[in-house]
Amino acid sequence: DEEGNRLVRNTETNLGDLCAEAMRSSVGADIGYVNGGGLRSDISLGDVTFNDLLNVFPFNNTVVLAKVSGQTIKDMLEMAMMKWPAEDGCFPHLSGISFSVNTSIPSSVLTNEADEFDGVAGEYRVYDIKVYNRETQVYEAINLDEYYTIAAANYYLIDCGSGMTMFKDAEILINDGMLDVEALEY
Repeated sequence: DEEGNRLVRNTETNLGDLCAEAMRSSVGADIGYVNGGGLRSDISLGDVTFNDLLNVFPFNNTVVLAKVSGQTIKDMLEMAMMKWPAEDGCFPHLSGISFSVNTSIPSSVLTNEADEFDGVAGEYRVYDIKVYNRETQVYEAINLDEYYTIAAANYYLIDCGSGMTMFKDAEILINDGMLDVEALEY
């Protein structure tokens, strides 16, 4: 808005969102997620080599598909945006989902001594969360009680990296060893 207290995810494609789309489409997920800290290089215009892709994803993470509730997705977004507008490696690059953030609301994310997600103690900053419905081809309001599929690196969905412990009980549907860089290659 005019006061600058709200971020609306734009639809302009950037490398992070392209990587999230690669994750999502490689396993047919509803949502693709890549954290900003996991992207280690840009890709220049022109010919792209496999080494260029390895520079983007150098960690040998695997693409994992998990089934989680809408509430889990909301919690993940809240944790990922808790420091916004300050820079943070958790910043989410996404595919198949949109949301807004009200930065006039102080973050009320609770973390434990290991900086792991422990809940939200107050009002959520993220709102207007919508997930793309491939059948209707429109973004629809997230249902916190429904289940969605999310594709992300094993670092998040299995190892609960960056404190993303809301994924600790996620139902893992695919973890077949495909590397994130392989998803980006296709």
